[in-house]
Amino acid sequence: MLITTRLLSVVLLILPVLLQAAPKFDVHLHYKWNQQEITSPQDVIAVLDANEIEYAAIIGTPAELVQELRKQNPERILAWYGPYREHGDWYQWHQDKTLPERARKALTSGDYIGVGELHLVGGFSPTPTSEVITGLLRLSAETQTPMLIHVEFGRADYLIELCRIEPDAHLLLAHAGAPLRPREVRRALEACPNLWWELSARDPLRYTGSPIVDEDGVLKPKWKALILDYSDRA
Repeated sequence: MLITTRLLSVVLLILPVLLQAAPKFDVHLHYKWNQQEITSPQDVIAVLDANEIEYAAIIGTPAELVQELRKQNPERILAWYGPYREHGDWYQWHQDKTLPERARKALTSGDYIGVGELHLVGGFSPTPTSEVITGLLRLSAETQTPMLIHVEFGRADYLIELCRIEPDAHLLLAHAGAPLRPREVRRALEACPNLWWELSARDPLRYTGSPIVDEDGVLKPKWKALILDYSDRA
């Protein structure tokens, strides 16, 4: 009992140090052409410094724009290959049959860690077996690089179908499923061992249909349970 008490005391003493030592990693940031007009690459690094972000995965629009940030610090800035070249691409990217090959060239260049953010919006999305989507899924499986997926559906069925089409693809679910409620996110994670998730922009002002915290800023029970149960994939 004495040994256990001493061990617990040591853990409690060093825990704050361990938490402080853990690096902060922002996995989902954007840097767009209209942001560049007022925020220089140097300004971006300064913002990361001010928020103590040691590593940042950033999406450029157009994709090449993020390389301006990598020039500042190539080890700190990790670049997603953003597929959008025009304003309307966020809902029509899946019609561009050149995208899988463009993404392949980007990944093989060594300048990008994965592909995304890819928006799949109800009413605009094609079938999961469409040529462009299956091509990107195969590319993810072949190169073992992630695809950042943003879904705008009320149910997880479409997402689960993507996982099953290519079980070796690495899928990262943006915003913890955006409008998906915790039971649907759980259903997707249970069905898809190749699915990871992240909590960026998961704020109650944006996703009012399924807020992650209550009025006091405390995690809601179902979200808390989900985070604890799938912390190894968050």
